[in-house]
Amino acid sequence: MNNEKTSKSFQERLGSLSLDVKEPPSPKFSIIFVTIAIFASEVTLIAILSHFEGLLSPLEESLLDAAILTLIILPMLYLGFYKPLIFHIRKRDEMLMQLVDSEKVVREKEELQNSILASTKDAVIVIDGDSAVVLWNKGAEDIFGYASGEVLGKDLGQFIVPPQFREGHKKGLAAFRGSGQGPLIGTTVEITALRKNGGIVPVELSLSSFQMNGQWHAVGIVRDITERKAMEKALVKQAKLASVGTLSEGVSHEILNPLNIIGTTVQLLQMENQPKEINDSLDTIMAQIKRTVTITNNLRKFAYPAKNESIPLNPHLLLDNALTLLTYSLELEKRNISLTKEYGAGDFMVNANESALEQVFLSIMKNAIDALGGRKDGHIAIRTGIAGDNVEISFLDNGAGIPAAIMDKIFDPFFTTKDPDKGTGLGLSMANSIIEEYGGTITVKSEEGKGAEFTVRLPLGGGQSAVS
Repeated sequence: MNNEKTSKSFQERLGSLSLDVKEPPSPKFSIIFVTIAIFASEVTLIAILSHFEGLLSPLEESLLDAAILTLIILPMLYLGFYKPLIFHIRKRDEMLMQLVDSEKVVREKEELQNSILASTKDAVIVIDGDSAVVLWNKGAEDIFGYASGEVLGKDLGQFIVPPQFREGHKKGLAAFRGSGQGPLIGTTVEITALRKNGGIVPVELSLSSFQMNGQWHAVGIVRDITERKAMEKALVKQAKLASVGTLSEGVSHEILNPLNIIGTTVQLLQMENQPKEINDSLDTIMAQIKRTVTITNNLRKFAYPAKNESIPLNPHLLLDNALTLLTYSLELEKRNISLTKEYGAGDFMVNANESALEQVFLSIMKNAIDALGGRKDGHIAIRTGIAGDNVEISFLDNGAGIPAAIMDKIFDPFFTTKDPDKGTGLGLSMANSIIEEYGGTITVKSEEGKGAEFTVRLPLGGGQSAVS
């Protein structure tokens, strides 16, 4: 298509150049001109010879005749043939040089355009009114995973438009095909697109239209905004944390002071002989007071975590301590929950605060135990190992799993699926904040009904590296 356009442009330029050049006299004109010149020379020759009649010999007349013809015809031949020929050749040479220069400029522009399309990280996609892909640059290959040869000439909607939006894509094309207009033409919007591997990618789409060969085409500039969305999500989380901090600072004292007074009063009442119904109510009040105090203190710790000194720690020892505590406090054997440890070889270390990291392990394992519910075959596996320059600690359970709809919310403060008296929604949030403070991450893999896997990654500590 590009070659045809270039050829057409070249021919048009040739035509315009031809109009600019003044054409030399035509061969017909030159023949008439020379014929008249010969006729004039013959007349002149007759006149001269008649003047010298009887004075010259036949040989002298022939020589004089030849001399006169030469003097008259040669200039006429120069003017009639040679000069027009030279003029024509020079002009054609000039035109040829202009055409060569023009074609070079066209090639350079095409090379520049191709270089820009190849180097940009954004996807540049052109489709015709039937949704057939006309242009698919390297940026599109990198973002969506399809090579240009896989999509050129084929329906774009079958490749990168998610199935739930394909019908709308077809309806929009029907209107666009006749007018070049549509609700997204001339706008920049954020949408989701489909990758070759089936993954969904958030993108920013700038859409415009143009007409070529009497047919409307759409050109889309597509930018992968996965990193931007992650940053926006992090900013929202920071804003939430800031709000929590402000709230906890202003409210904690207002909550704890009245609770202390209420708790003291309840304890005094419990010291007296009260009917069983009243003592039961007092016990319930004290339990709720303790729960409220715990929530308030956790809230303060979450908003303003203690800056404890980090030291090299063996994660296996901390895991064993946490497992011992949970085994006895929650009576795991009576609940038919089995535990297995699959520790990696070697004594690798991480830099952290002992109590803070132990709290992370306890929060994740308590979450796994709660996910097992009343299963008779509940199982939790703990695996450790080294991956690159990081220590990986994975917690796997065969519980209910995490629905995809809430996967992005499990680390949000106050988010919980538990009953109000069984969870505050701060455990995983605090664990995530602690691990991030030590330069690590917590990731989750889960499928509803098939359990979950939480993986804690922390940099190797104690001066260790993957090759040491």
